[in-house]
Amino acid sequence: SREARPGVDPWLQESRCPRPRDAHPARKPRSRTQGFMGATVSQLAIILQEAIILLLPCFRRSSKQRRIHWRARSELNNDYRGQRVHVPFWRVPWENDWPDYDPVDFTHPVVKKQPVWADPADPRVIDFSTRASFEGPIKVVNGRPLNPLGRTGTKGRGLLGKWGPNNAADPIVLRRKPGGPWDARGVPGNVVMQMVAIQRKDSGQWAIPGGMVDAGEHVSQTLRREFTEEAATLPSPAEQRQVEQALDEVFKNGHLVYEGYVDDPRNTDNAWMETTARVFFIEDSLAEQL
Repeated sequence: SREARPGVDPWLQESRCPRPRDAHPARKPRSRTQGFMGATVSQLAIILQEAIILLLPCFRRSSKQRRIHWRARSELNNDYRGQRVHVPFWRVPWENDWPDYDPVDFTHPVVKKQPVWADPADPRVIDFSTRASFEGPIKVVNGRPLNPLGRTGTKGRGLLGKWGPNNAADPIVLRRKPGGPWDARGVPGNVVMQMVAIQRKDSGQWAIPGGMVDAGEHVSQTLRREFTEEAATLPSPAEQRQVEQALDEVFKNGHLVYEGYVDDPRNTDNAWMETTARVFFIEDSLAEQL
């Protein structure tokens, strides 16, 4: 019952005006208790509760998998390209059922040739109760040990020689930055430490000059041997002997900083890296030689 405005076509005027609600009999006004996509508040509460119950196991072992178990699900190592199925973080824990999980069975040809550092191809001949892991007792299913951090998208050994934990040793060798003390911006004030690092040939990434623990070898021997091989080899025999004598003193004492699982891109569901990392400090004179 609107009056037509002068000079405006009544049809145009009507077409620009909204129609009353009863002109849309199929469209019902939304109730105050309705929420997203027409669901009631009580229905949304039930959905949210069920989602929390479903995802809660992912967060109980919680951020550990999400924090250090992403490289083990990646294809950062070129030899693993196309050798993994995608594993989202909530599917990582073994406790979360995944009946359709079908990882790629991958053992690198180098490992299949059975070099001296590799285990037998059949893990059922191995007594895993005699092997130790920093992550606790080794769980074995169908004759194969299970990665303690969860699924990786690949089963088998990949590039790793051992079923289960493959033990490494990483020496973190530090010196005080020359000319200091400095702070992080190069301003005198605080001590800045520098670390010996190597650049890996397989990935181009910078790494600690560590390596695998040989059978029957003590970790301290591995730390010393790997550092010498990767970061302390000099062209002069005389200088080499002098450096090795100095390193004998350096590696007598070290501070343990980590023992445990390594989030390594070579890890699989049945073989994984663990390491012992120790810190060693060297004097300026030895640092200059290196």
